Amino acid sequence: MRLIRKSPEDEMKKKLNNPEGVTFVELLIVLIIFSIILLMTIPFIRSIDTAWNLGDKRAEIMQNARIALDRMAKRIENSTEIISVTAASDANGMIVVRNYDDVSTDTFSRNTVSSTLDWNSAALADNITSLKFTCYESDCITQTTDPKEIKAIDMEIVVTDPNNDIAPMKFYTRSFKRTDEVVVGMVAYGEGTVRTPRYRIWNGHTWSAEANALDMGGTIYWIALKACPLRNEFILGTVGSATDVNVQVYDGNSKTWGNLVEMTRTASINSRRCFDIAYESSTGNAIVVYGVNSNNPNYYVWDGSSWSGPTAIALGASGRPYWVKLRANPDTTSDEIILVTLDSANDVRAAVWNGSSWGSVQLMENNVGSSAYEDADVAYEPISKRAMVIWSQNGNVTPQYRVWSSGSWSAEYNATALTAQPRWIQLSPSSSMDSIVFGSLDGSSDVSANTFASIVSWGNDVRVEQTAEVATRRCFDVGFEAFDRTAIICWSLSSNHYIQYRLCSKNSNWPTTLTGPDLGNDIQIVALYPDFKTNDIMMGTITDDGDLEFTMWNKGSWGTPNKLCVNISTQLYEPFMFAYRKN
Repeated sequence: MRLIRKSPEDEMKKKLNNPEGVTFVELLIVLIIFSIILLMTIPFIRSIDTAWNLGDKRAEIMQNARIALDRMAKRIENSTEIISVTAASDANGMIVVRNYDDVSTDTFSRNTVSSTLDWNSAALADNITSLKFTCYESDCITQTTDPKEIKAIDMEIVVTDPNNDIAPMKFYTRSFKRTDEVVVGMVAYGEGTVRTPRYRIWNGHTWSAEANALDMGGTIYWIALKACPLRNEFILGTVGSATDVNVQVYDGNSKTWGNLVEMTRTASINSRRCFDIAYESSTGNAIVVYGVNSNNPNYYVWDGSSWSGPTAIALGASGRPYWVKLRANPDTTSDEIILVTLDSANDVRAAVWNGSSWGSVQLMENNVGSSAYEDADVAYEPISKRAMVIWSQNGNVTPQYRVWSSGSWSAEYNATALTAQPRWIQLSPSSSMDSIVFGSLDGSSDVSANTFASIVSWGNDVRVEQTAEVATRRCFDVGFEAFDRTAIICWSLSSNHYIQYRLCSKNSNWPTTLTGPDLGNDIQIVALYPDFKTNDIMMGTITDDGDLEFTMWNKGSWGTPNKLCVNISTQLYEPFMFAYRKN
Protein backbone atom coordinates (compact mmCIF):
# COMPACT_ATOMS: atom_id res chain seq x y z
CA MET A 1 0.00 0.00 0.00
CA ARG A 2 1.27 3.47 -0.92
CA LEU A 3 1.15 6.16 1.80
CA ILE A 4 0.36 9.72 0.81
CA ARG A 5 1.62 12.47 3.11
CA LYS A 6 -0.75 15.42 3.34
CA SER A 7 0.64 18.93 3.36
CA PRO A 8 -0.04 21.38 6.25
CA GLU A 9 -2.23 23.35 3.85
CA ASP A 10 -4.39 20.28 3.27
CA GLU A 11 -4.67 19.72 7.00
CA MET A 12 -5.73 23.33 7.52
CA LYS A 13 -8.30 23.16 4.72
CA LYS A 14 -9.67 20.00 6.30
CA LYS A 15 -10.02 21.66 9.66
CA LEU A 16 -11.61 24.76 8.22
CA ASN A 17 -14.05 22.68 6.21
CA ASN A 18 -14.84 20.61 9.24
CA PRO A 19 -18.36 21.54 10.29
CA GLU A 20 -17.23 21.32 13.89
CA GLY A 21 -14.87 24.35 13.31
CA VAL A 22 -11.65 24.99 15.24
CA THR A 23 -11.16 24.02 18.82
CA PHE A 24 -10.95 26.48 21.71
CA VAL A 25 -7.33 25.55 22.30
CA GLU A 26 -6.45 26.35 18.70
CA LEU A 27 -8.25 29.71 18.93
CA LEU A 28 -6.49 30.48 22.21
CA ILE A 29 -3.10 29.75 20.64
CA VAL A 30 -3.85 32.14 17.77
CA LEU A 31 -4.89 34.89 20.22
CA ILE A 32 -1.74 34.39 22.29
CA ILE A 33 0.49 34.61 19.20
CA PHE A 34 -1.34 37.76 18.02
CA SER A 35 -0.98 39.33 21.49
CA ILE A 36 2.74 38.61 21.55
CA ILE A 37 3.19 40.23 18.12
CA LEU A 38 1.15 43.24 19.24
CA LEU A 39 3.17 43.62 22.44
CA MET A 40 6.37 43.48 20.43
CA THR A 41 5.23 46.36 18.15
CA ILE A 42 4.03 48.69 20.93
CA PRO A 43 7.54 49.88 21.95
CA PHE A 44 8.30 50.53 18.28
CA ILE A 45 5.13 52.61 17.87
CA ARG A 46 5.88 54.48 21.08
CA SER A 47 9.41 55.26 19.91
CA ILE A 48 8.09 56.68 16.64
CA ASP A 49 5.54 58.80 18.52
CA THR A 50 8.20 60.02 20.96
CA ALA A 51 10.58 60.90 18.16
CA TRP A 52 7.82 62.77 16.35
CA ASN A 53 6.89 64.75 19.46
CA LEU A 54 10.52 65.57 20.17
CA GLY A 55 10.97 66.72 16.59
CA ASP A 56 7.93 68.98 16.89
CA LYS A 57 9.19 70.37 20.18
CA ARG A 58 12.69 70.94 18.80
CA ALA A 59 11.29 72.72 15.73
CA GLU A 60 9.11 74.95 17.90
CA ILE A 61 12.05 75.88 20.13
CA MET A 62 14.21 76.66 17.10
CA GLN A 63 11.50 78.77 15.49
CA ASN A 64 10.84 80.80 18.65
CA ALA A 65 14.55 81.39 19.20
CA ARG A 66 15.13 82.46 15.60
CA ILE A 67 12.19 84.86 15.73
CA ALA A 68 13.59 86.37 18.93
CA LEU A 69 17.06 86.81 17.41
CA ASP A 70 15.72 88.26 14.17
CA ARG A 71 13.54 90.65 16.11
CA MET A 72 16.48 91.95 18.13
CA ALA A 73 18.80 92.12 15.11
CA LYS A 74 16.39 94.16 13.02
CA ARG A 75 15.65 96.68 15.76
CA ILE A 76 19.34 97.08 16.59
CA GLU A 77 20.18 97.62 12.91
CA ASN A 78 17.41 100.22 12.62
CA SER A 79 18.37 102.03 15.82
CA THR A 80 20.13 105.37 15.90
CA GLU A 81 21.98 104.81 19.18
CA ILE A 82 22.99 102.05 21.57
CA ILE A 83 22.32 103.41 25.06
CA SER A 84 23.66 100.54 27.18
CA VAL A 85 24.62 96.87 27.01
CA THR A 86 25.78 94.27 29.51
CA ALA A 87 29.18 92.56 29.52
CA ALA A 88 29.79 89.60 27.22
CA SER A 89 30.01 87.17 30.15
CA ASP A 90 26.63 88.15 31.60
CA ALA A 91 24.11 85.37 30.91
CA ASN A 92 21.31 87.72 31.98
CA GLY A 93 22.15 90.06 29.13
CA MET A 94 20.31 93.28 28.38
CA ILE A 95 20.63 95.92 25.66
CA VAL A 96 18.83 99.26 25.32
CA VAL A 97 18.70 101.06 21.95
CA ARG A 98 17.15 104.29 20.67
CA ASN A 99 14.72 103.97 17.75
CA TYR A 100 14.76 105.71 14.38
CA ASP A 101 12.48 108.48 15.70
CA ASP A 102 15.40 109.50 18.01
CA VAL A 103 13.01 109.52 20.99
CA SER A 104 11.60 106.08 21.83
CA THR A 105 13.68 103.15 23.09
CA ASP A 106 13.69 99.35 22.91
CA THR A 107 14.90 97.14 25.77
CA PHE A 108 15.82 93.48 25.22
CA SER A 109 16.63 91.21 28.16
CA ARG A 110 16.58 87.50 28.91
CA ASN A 111 13.10 87.70 30.40
CA THR A 112 11.35 90.53 28.58
CA VAL A 113 11.30 92.81 25.58
CA SER A 114 9.69 96.24 25.72
CA SER A 115 9.45 99.34 23.56
CA THR A 116 8.22 102.86 24.20
CA LEU A 117 7.45 103.07 20.47
CA ASP A 118 5.15 100.19 19.56
CA TRP A 119 5.37 97.21 21.95
CA ASN A 120 4.06 96.43 25.40
CA SER A 121 6.31 94.45 27.72
CA ALA A 122 6.33 90.76 26.77
CA ALA A 123 8.53 87.67 26.92
CA LEU A 124 11.34 87.62 24.36
CA ALA A 125 10.76 83.87 23.91
CA ASP A 126 9.79 80.93 26.11
CA ASN A 127 12.32 79.17 28.35
CA ILE A 128 15.40 81.30 27.62
CA THR A 129 18.00 80.42 30.24
CA SER A 130 20.83 82.56 28.86
CA LEU A 131 21.12 85.70 26.71
CA LYS A 132 24.55 87.16 25.97
CA PHE A 133 25.67 90.18 23.96
CA THR A 134 29.26 90.31 22.73
CA CYS A 135 30.04 93.71 21.21
CA TYR A 136 32.87 94.67 18.86
CA GLU A 137 34.49 97.76 17.48
CA SER A 138 34.61 98.44 13.73
CA ASP A 139 37.30 95.76 13.14
CA CYS A 140 34.82 93.11 14.42
CA ILE A 141 37.65 91.70 16.58
CA THR A 142 38.17 94.08 19.49
CA GLN A 143 35.49 93.62 22.15
CA THR A 144 33.92 96.65 23.81
CA THR A 145 30.96 97.68 25.95
CA ASP A 146 31.33 101.38 25.16
CA PRO A 147 28.09 102.27 23.31
CA LYS A 148 29.91 104.86 21.19
CA GLU A 149 32.42 102.31 19.91
CA ILE A 150 30.04 99.41 19.19
CA LYS A 151 29.71 98.57 15.49
CA ALA A 152 28.81 94.85 15.58
CA ILE A 153 27.00 92.68 18.13
CA ASP A 154 26.97 88.89 18.48
CA MET A 155 23.85 87.61 20.21
CA GLU A 156 23.65 84.17 21.83
CA ILE A 157 20.48 82.59 23.18
CA VAL A 158 20.29 79.33 25.15
CA VAL A 159 16.84 77.73 25.29
CA THR A 160 16.05 74.84 27.63
CA ASP A 161 13.14 72.41 27.46
CA PRO A 162 11.28 72.63 30.82
CA ASN A 163 10.63 68.87 30.72
CA ASN A 164 14.28 68.10 29.96
CA ASP A 165 13.28 65.97 27.00
CA ILE A 166 15.68 67.93 24.79
CA ALA A 167 19.17 69.08 25.60
CA PRO A 168 19.68 72.87 25.87
CA MET A 169 20.04 74.49 22.44
CA LYS A 170 22.22 77.49 21.51
CA PHE A 171 21.45 79.97 18.74
CA TYR A 172 23.61 82.78 17.38
CA THR A 173 23.30 85.77 15.09
CA ARG A 174 25.23 88.98 14.38
CA SER A 175 23.79 92.45 14.02
CA PHE A 176 25.50 95.59 12.77
CA LYS A 177 24.71 98.98 14.23
CA ARG A 178 23.19 101.32 11.67
CA THR A 179 25.06 104.51 10.85
CA ASP A 180 23.85 107.51 8.91
CA GLU A 181 25.80 106.18 5.91
CA VAL A 182 23.76 102.98 5.70
CA VAL A 183 21.74 102.84 2.48
CA VAL A 184 18.19 101.54 2.84
CA GLY A 185 17.05 103.11 -0.41
CA MET A 186 17.86 105.76 -2.97
CA VAL A 187 15.86 108.28 -4.99
CA ALA A 188 17.09 109.91 -8.21
CA TYR A 189 15.36 112.83 -9.93
CA GLY A 190 15.76 115.61 -12.45
CA GLU A 191 15.76 119.23 -11.34
CA GLY A 192 14.96 122.15 -13.66
CA THR A 193 17.07 122.09 -16.81
CA VAL A 194 20.09 120.66 -14.98
CA ARG A 195 21.67 117.82 -16.97
CA THR A 196 22.99 116.07 -13.86
CA PRO A 197 20.55 113.82 -11.97
CA ARG A 198 20.14 114.62 -8.29
CA TYR A 199 20.01 111.81 -5.75
CA ARG A 200 19.43 111.28 -2.04
CA ILE A 201 19.94 108.32 0.30
CA TRP A 202 17.14 107.05 2.57
CA ASN A 203 18.51 105.47 5.77
CA GLY A 204 15.17 104.28 7.09
CA HIS A 205 14.14 107.44 8.91
CA THR A 206 15.72 110.48 7.23
CA TRP A 207 16.90 111.64 3.81
CA SER A 208 20.46 112.64 3.10
CA ALA A 209 21.39 115.98 1.61
CA GLU A 210 20.98 116.34 -2.14
CA ALA A 211 23.97 115.14 -4.18
CA ASN A 212 24.85 114.88 -7.86
CA ALA A 213 25.30 111.87 -10.11
CA LEU A 214 27.13 112.21 -13.46
CA ASP A 215 26.13 114.52 -16.32
CA MET A 216 23.58 112.84 -18.61
CA GLY A 217 23.59 115.36 -21.46
CA GLY A 218 20.16 117.00 -21.37
CA THR A 219 17.07 117.93 -19.37
CA ILE A 220 15.78 114.75 -17.74
CA TYR A 221 12.32 113.47 -18.73
CA TRP A 222 12.36 109.85 -17.52
CA ILE A 223 14.41 107.99 -14.92
CA ALA A 224 14.85 104.31 -14.10
CA LEU A 225 16.69 103.31 -10.90
CA LYS A 226 17.23 99.68 -9.87
CA ALA A 227 19.09 98.00 -6.98
CA CYS A 228 21.38 94.98 -7.29
CA PRO A 229 20.21 91.90 -5.32
CA LEU A 230 23.80 90.79 -4.52
CA ARG A 231 25.91 93.95 -4.24
CA ASN A 232 25.60 97.39 -2.65
CA GLU A 233 24.95 98.88 -6.06
CA PHE A 234 22.36 100.85 -8.03
CA ILE A 235 22.04 101.48 -11.76
CA LEU A 236 20.53 104.77 -12.93
CA GLY A 237 19.26 105.42 -16.45
CA THR A 238 17.73 108.50 -18.10
CA VAL A 239 16.22 109.74 -21.34
CA GLY A 240 15.52 113.40 -21.89
CA SER A 241 15.54 116.43 -24.14
CA ALA A 242 18.61 115.21 -26.05
CA THR A 243 16.78 111.95 -26.94
CA ASP A 244 19.74 109.93 -25.71
CA VAL A 245 19.75 107.03 -23.25
CA ASN A 246 22.49 107.28 -20.61
CA VAL A 247 23.20 104.78 -17.84
CA GLN A 248 25.61 104.89 -14.88
CA VAL A 249 26.43 102.74 -11.83
CA TYR A 250 26.54 103.70 -8.13
CA ASP A 251 29.04 101.79 -5.97
CA GLY A 252 27.64 101.80 -2.44
CA ASN A 253 30.98 100.85 -0.90
CA SER A 254 32.94 103.75 -2.35
CA LYS A 255 29.81 105.96 -2.56
CA THR A 256 30.70 107.04 -6.09
CA TRP A 257 29.09 107.02 -9.52
CA GLY A 258 30.93 105.61 -12.53
CA ASN A 259 30.78 103.45 -15.67
CA LEU A 260 28.68 106.04 -17.50
CA VAL A 261 27.62 104.82 -20.95
CA GLU A 262 25.69 106.71 -23.60
CA MET A 263 23.83 103.76 -25.08
CA THR A 264 22.25 105.70 -27.92
CA ARG A 265 21.90 109.27 -29.19
CA THR A 266 18.78 108.39 -31.15
CA ALA A 267 16.29 106.87 -28.73
CA SER A 268 12.99 105.78 -30.28
CA ILE A 269 11.12 108.53 -28.40
CA ASN A 270 11.71 110.81 -25.39
CA SER A 271 8.10 111.45 -24.39
CA ARG A 272 7.71 107.81 -23.31
CA ARG A 273 9.93 105.69 -21.09
CA CYS A 274 11.52 103.76 -23.94
CA PHE A 275 14.04 101.93 -21.74
CA ASP A 276 14.24 99.91 -18.54
CA ILE A 277 16.73 98.15 -16.25
CA ALA A 278 16.58 94.80 -14.42
CA TYR A 279 19.04 92.69 -12.43
CA GLU A 280 19.23 88.91 -12.69
CA SER A 281 18.31 87.44 -9.30
CA SER A 282 20.96 84.70 -9.34
CA THR A 283 24.06 86.42 -10.76
CA GLY A 284 23.53 90.12 -10.09
CA ASN A 285 24.17 90.88 -13.76
CA ALA A 286 22.01 93.71 -15.10
CA ILE A 287 20.21 94.15 -18.43
CA VAL A 288 19.35 97.52 -19.95
CA VAL A 289 16.90 97.42 -22.88
CA TYR A 290 16.12 100.57 -24.87
CA GLY A 291 14.34 101.61 -28.05
CA VAL A 292 16.21 103.07 -31.03
CA ASN A 293 15.20 104.30 -34.48
CA SER A 294 14.45 100.79 -35.64
CA ASN A 295 11.76 98.24 -34.86
CA ASN A 296 14.00 96.07 -32.69
CA PRO A 297 15.26 97.34 -29.31
CA ASN A 298 18.90 97.06 -28.25
CA TYR A 299 20.37 95.92 -24.95
CA TYR A 300 23.53 96.11 -22.85
CA VAL A 301 24.71 93.71 -20.12
CA TRP A 302 26.46 94.81 -16.92
CA ASP A 303 28.48 92.01 -15.24
CA GLY A 304 29.43 93.94 -12.10
CA SER A 305 32.56 95.49 -13.56
CA SER A 306 31.99 96.37 -17.23
CA TRP A 307 29.36 96.83 -19.95
CA SER A 308 28.95 94.69 -23.07
CA GLY A 309 26.81 95.72 -26.03
CA PRO A 310 24.92 96.97 -27.86
CA THR A 311 23.06 93.96 -29.26
CA ALA A 312 19.70 93.97 -31.05
CA ILE A 313 16.72 91.89 -29.87
CA ALA A 314 14.83 90.25 -32.74
CA LEU A 315 11.21 90.90 -31.76
CA GLY A 316 9.83 90.94 -35.30
CA ALA A 317 8.06 94.19 -34.48
CA SER A 318 6.44 96.50 -37.01
CA GLY A 319 6.91 99.66 -34.95
CA ARG A 320 9.53 101.38 -32.79
CA PRO A 321 9.49 100.55 -29.05
CA TYR A 322 7.82 103.40 -27.17
CA TRP A 323 7.35 101.73 -23.78
CA VAL A 324 9.78 99.16 -22.35
CA LYS A 325 9.36 97.14 -19.16
CA LEU A 326 11.67 94.53 -17.60
CA ARG A 327 10.86 92.25 -14.66
CA ALA A 328 13.23 89.70 -13.12
CA ASN A 329 12.15 86.28 -11.86
CA PRO A 330 12.35 86.54 -8.02
CA ASP A 331 13.79 83.01 -7.74
CA THR A 332 17.33 83.48 -6.38
CA THR A 333 18.53 80.56 -8.52
CA SER A 334 17.13 82.05 -11.75
CA ASP A 335 18.55 84.61 -14.19
CA GLU A 336 15.27 84.89 -16.12
CA ILE A 337 13.96 88.33 -17.08
CA ILE A 338 10.79 89.14 -19.05
CA LEU A 339 10.73 92.05 -21.50
CA VAL A 340 7.47 93.73 -22.57
CA THR A 341 7.31 96.42 -25.26
CA LEU A 342 4.50 98.61 -26.57
CA ASP A 343 5.48 100.06 -29.94
CA SER A 344 4.43 102.80 -32.34
CA ALA A 345 2.27 100.30 -34.29
CA ASN A 346 0.19 99.72 -31.09
CA ASP A 347 1.58 96.19 -30.72
CA VAL A 348 2.48 94.56 -27.41
CA ARG A 349 5.27 91.98 -27.54
CA ALA A 350 7.13 89.97 -24.91
CA ALA A 351 10.41 88.07 -24.85
CA VAL A 352 12.28 86.07 -22.20
CA TRP A 353 15.96 86.40 -21.24
CA ASN A 354 17.56 83.15 -20.02
CA GLY A 355 20.86 84.59 -18.83
CA SER A 356 22.60 84.54 -22.19
CA SER A 357 20.03 85.18 -24.94
CA TRP A 358 16.47 86.28 -25.71
CA GLY A 359 13.78 83.83 -26.79
CA SER A 360 10.10 82.86 -26.51
CA VAL A 361 9.03 86.00 -28.38
CA GLN A 362 5.24 86.39 -28.24
CA LEU A 363 2.96 88.90 -29.95
CA MET A 364 0.43 89.67 -27.22
CA GLU A 365 -1.70 92.27 -29.00
CA ASN A 366 -1.68 94.09 -32.36
CA ASN A 367 -4.42 96.60 -31.56
CA VAL A 368 -3.77 98.41 -28.27
CA GLY A 369 -5.90 101.52 -27.76
CA SER A 370 -2.96 103.96 -27.96
CA SER A 371 0.79 103.84 -27.62
CA ALA A 372 0.62 107.27 -25.98
CA TYR A 373 -0.09 105.61 -22.63
CA GLU A 374 1.51 102.77 -20.70
CA ASP A 375 -1.38 100.32 -20.83
CA ALA A 376 0.63 97.09 -20.49
CA ASP A 377 2.51 95.62 -17.54
CA VAL A 378 4.19 92.44 -16.30
CA ALA A 379 4.63 90.90 -12.83
CA TYR A 380 5.88 87.63 -11.30
CA GLU A 381 4.18 85.67 -8.54
CA PRO A 382 6.72 85.22 -5.71
CA ILE A 383 6.05 81.56 -4.87
CA SER A 384 4.98 79.84 -8.10
CA LYS A 385 7.40 82.06 -10.11
CA ARG A 386 4.77 82.34 -12.85
CA ALA A 387 4.55 85.68 -14.63
CA MET A 388 1.65 87.55 -16.15
CA VAL A 389 1.66 90.07 -19.00
CA ILE A 390 -1.51 92.16 -19.18
CA TRP A 391 -2.66 94.80 -21.68
CA SER A 392 -5.73 96.57 -23.06
CA GLN A 393 -7.30 96.10 -26.48
CA ASN A 394 -8.72 98.95 -28.53
CA GLY A 395 -12.47 99.31 -27.92
CA ASN A 396 -12.53 96.57 -25.24
CA VAL A 397 -13.25 97.24 -21.56
CA THR A 398 -11.85 93.83 -20.57
CA PRO A 399 -8.04 93.60 -20.26
CA GLN A 400 -6.35 90.52 -21.76
CA TYR A 401 -3.37 88.63 -20.41
CA ARG A 402 -1.11 85.63 -20.89
CA VAL A 403 0.80 83.58 -18.32
CA TRP A 404 4.46 82.56 -18.55
CA SER A 405 4.93 79.23 -16.75
CA SER A 406 7.32 76.29 -17.10
CA GLY A 407 9.02 77.78 -20.12
CA SER A 408 6.01 78.59 -22.30
CA TRP A 409 3.23 81.11 -22.81
CA SER A 410 -0.38 80.25 -22.08
CA ALA A 411 -3.36 80.98 -24.27
CA GLU A 412 -4.90 84.45 -24.02
CA TYR A 413 -7.26 85.01 -21.06
CA ASN A 414 -9.76 87.71 -20.18
CA ALA A 415 -9.49 89.59 -16.90
CA THR A 416 -12.47 91.18 -15.15
CA ALA A 417 -14.36 93.77 -17.20
CA LEU A 418 -13.84 97.44 -16.32
CA THR A 419 -16.20 100.36 -16.88
CA ALA A 420 -14.11 101.68 -19.81
CA GLN A 421 -11.04 100.78 -21.80
CA PRO A 422 -7.95 101.51 -19.64
CA ARG A 423 -5.18 103.86 -20.69
CA TRP A 424 -2.77 103.11 -17.85
CA ILE A 425 -2.27 99.69 -16.23
CA GLN A 426 -0.19 98.92 -13.14
CA LEU A 427 0.60 95.59 -11.43
CA SER A 428 2.27 95.01 -8.07
CA PRO A 429 2.94 91.52 -6.65
CA SER A 430 2.82 90.45 -3.03
CA SER A 431 6.18 89.27 -1.67
CA SER A 432 4.71 86.60 0.61
CA MET A 433 1.89 84.96 -1.38
CA ASP A 434 0.84 84.36 -4.98
CA SER A 435 -1.30 87.45 -5.32
CA ILE A 436 -1.02 90.49 -7.57
CA VAL A 437 -2.86 93.81 -7.27
CA PHE A 438 -4.11 95.45 -10.46
CA GLY A 439 -4.88 99.11 -11.01
CA SER A 440 -6.02 101.10 -14.06
CA LEU A 441 -6.91 104.60 -15.19
CA ASP A 442 -9.16 105.18 -18.22
CA GLY A 443 -9.85 108.12 -20.52
CA SER A 444 -12.85 109.19 -18.42
CA SER A 445 -10.63 109.63 -15.34
CA ASP A 446 -11.98 106.46 -13.69
CA VAL A 447 -9.57 104.61 -11.39
CA SER A 448 -10.21 100.89 -10.85
CA ALA A 449 -8.64 98.21 -8.65
CA ASN A 450 -8.66 94.42 -8.49
CA THR A 451 -6.73 91.58 -6.87
CA PHE A 452 -6.51 87.88 -7.54
CA ALA A 453 -5.28 84.99 -5.43
CA SER A 454 -3.73 83.29 -8.43
CA ILE A 455 -3.19 84.24 -12.03
CA VAL A 456 -6.43 82.65 -13.23
CA SER A 457 -8.60 83.61 -10.23
CA TRP A 458 -9.64 87.26 -10.38
CA GLY A 459 -11.73 89.16 -7.88
CA ASN A 460 -14.42 91.72 -8.71
CA ASP A 461 -13.30 94.99 -10.27
CA VAL A 462 -13.97 97.99 -8.06
CA ARG A 463 -14.14 101.50 -9.50
CA VAL A 464 -12.61 103.52 -6.67
CA GLU A 465 -12.75 106.93 -8.38
CA GLN A 466 -14.60 108.65 -11.24
CA THR A 467 -12.91 112.07 -11.16
CA ALA A 468 -9.16 111.55 -10.99
CA GLU A 469 -6.94 114.59 -11.42
CA VAL A 470 -5.83 113.77 -14.96
CA ALA A 471 -6.12 110.94 -17.50
CA THR A 472 -3.05 111.82 -19.59
CA ARG A 473 -0.56 111.09 -16.81
CA ARG A 474 -0.23 108.29 -14.27
CA CYS A 475 -1.87 109.87 -11.24
CA PHE A 476 -2.38 106.54 -9.44
CA ASP A 477 -0.44 103.45 -8.37
CA VAL A 478 -0.85 100.17 -6.50
CA GLY A 479 1.26 98.24 -3.98
CA PHE A 480 1.34 95.40 -1.44
CA GLU A 481 2.45 95.36 2.19
CA ALA A 482 5.01 92.58 2.52
CA PHE A 483 3.76 90.79 5.63
CA ASP A 484 0.25 92.02 6.46
CA ARG A 485 -0.81 91.04 2.92
CA THR A 486 -2.79 94.23 2.49
CA ALA A 487 -3.02 95.82 -0.95
CA ILE A 488 -3.26 99.58 -1.42
CA ILE A 489 -4.26 101.85 -4.31
CA CYS A 490 -3.50 105.58 -4.21
CA TRP A 491 -4.65 108.30 -6.59
CA SER A 492 -5.10 112.03 -6.92
CA LEU A 493 -8.56 113.60 -7.00
CA SER A 494 -9.44 116.43 -9.38
CA SER A 495 -8.71 119.88 -7.87
CA ASN A 496 -7.66 118.36 -4.55
CA HIS A 497 -4.40 118.54 -2.58
CA TYR A 498 -4.93 115.29 -0.66
CA ILE A 499 -3.93 111.77 -1.68
CA GLN A 500 -6.91 109.41 -1.83
CA TYR A 501 -6.47 105.70 -1.08
CA ARG A 502 -8.22 102.43 -0.40
CA LEU A 503 -7.06 99.17 1.20
CA CYS A 504 -7.86 95.58 0.35
CA SER A 505 -7.24 92.67 2.69
CA LYS A 506 -8.40 89.07 2.91
CA ASN A 507 -11.67 90.08 4.53
CA SER A 508 -12.42 93.30 2.62
CA ASN A 509 -12.58 94.35 -1.02
CA TRP A 510 -11.56 98.03 -1.28
CA PRO A 511 -14.42 99.13 1.02
CA THR A 512 -13.92 102.85 1.71
CA THR A 513 -12.02 105.78 0.24
CA LEU A 514 -9.67 107.29 2.83
CA THR A 515 -7.86 110.63 2.82
CA GLY A 516 -4.08 110.66 2.89
CA PRO A 517 -1.51 113.43 3.32
CA ASP A 518 -1.95 117.01 2.13
CA LEU A 519 0.67 117.77 -0.53
CA GLY A 520 -0.14 121.46 -0.85
CA ASN A 521 -1.25 121.49 -4.49
CA ASP A 522 -3.02 119.38 -7.11
CA ILE A 523 -1.19 116.10 -7.72
CA GLN A 524 -0.12 115.08 -11.23
CA ILE A 525 2.00 111.94 -10.72
CA VAL A 526 1.70 109.18 -8.08
CA ALA A 527 4.18 106.28 -7.70
CA LEU A 528 4.39 103.58 -4.99
CA TYR A 529 7.51 101.59 -4.07
CA PRO A 530 6.85 98.65 -1.68
CA ASP A 531 9.70 97.33 0.45
CA PHE A 532 9.51 93.55 0.04
CA LYS A 533 11.26 93.04 3.41
CA THR A 534 8.92 95.16 5.57
CA ASN A 535 5.41 96.61 5.48
CA ASP A 536 6.81 99.99 4.41
CA ILE A 537 5.68 101.54 1.14
CA MET A 538 7.36 104.70 -0.16
CA MET A 539 5.15 107.08 -2.16
CA GLY A 540 6.53 109.64 -4.59
CA THR A 541 4.40 112.46 -6.01
CA ILE A 542 4.70 115.48 -8.31
CA THR A 543 2.35 118.43 -7.80
CA ASP A 544 1.17 121.24 -10.09
CA ASP A 545 3.78 123.64 -8.73
CA GLY A 546 6.67 121.26 -9.51
CA ASP A 547 7.28 119.84 -6.04
CA LEU A 548 8.66 116.31 -5.69
CA GLU A 549 7.58 114.86 -2.35
CA PHE A 550 8.05 111.48 -0.72
CA THR A 551 5.84 110.08 2.02
CA MET A 552 6.22 106.82 3.94
CA TRP A 553 3.32 104.40 4.53
CA ASN A 554 4.08 102.40 7.68
CA LYS A 555 1.94 100.40 10.12
CA GLY A 556 -1.32 101.46 8.50
CA SER A 557 -0.71 105.21 8.45
CA TRP A 558 1.09 107.91 6.47
CA GLY A 559 4.10 109.80 7.70
CA THR A 560 4.91 113.45 7.07
CA PRO A 561 5.61 114.35 3.42
CA ASN A 562 9.24 115.23 2.66
CA LYS A 563 9.71 117.86 -0.05
CA LEU A 564 12.91 116.81 -1.85
CA CYS A 565 12.73 119.16 -4.84
CA VAL A 566 10.71 122.31 -5.60
CA ASN A 567 11.58 122.55 -9.29
CA ILE A 568 11.21 119.11 -10.86
CA SER A 569 12.50 118.92 -14.45
CA THR A 570 9.02 118.15 -15.89
CA GLN A 571 5.49 117.49 -14.68
CA LEU A 572 4.45 115.81 -17.93
CA TYR A 573 6.56 112.67 -17.46
CA GLU A 574 8.16 110.78 -14.58
CA PRO A 575 11.67 112.18 -13.99
CA PHE A 576 12.17 110.36 -10.69
CA MET A 577 12.33 106.87 -9.24
CA PHE A 578 13.00 105.31 -5.83
CA ALA A 579 14.57 101.89 -5.20
CA TYR A 580 15.03 99.95 -1.98
CA ARG A 581 18.43 98.37 -1.45
CA LYS A 582 18.13 94.60 -1.91
CA ASN A 583 21.46 93.02 -0.91
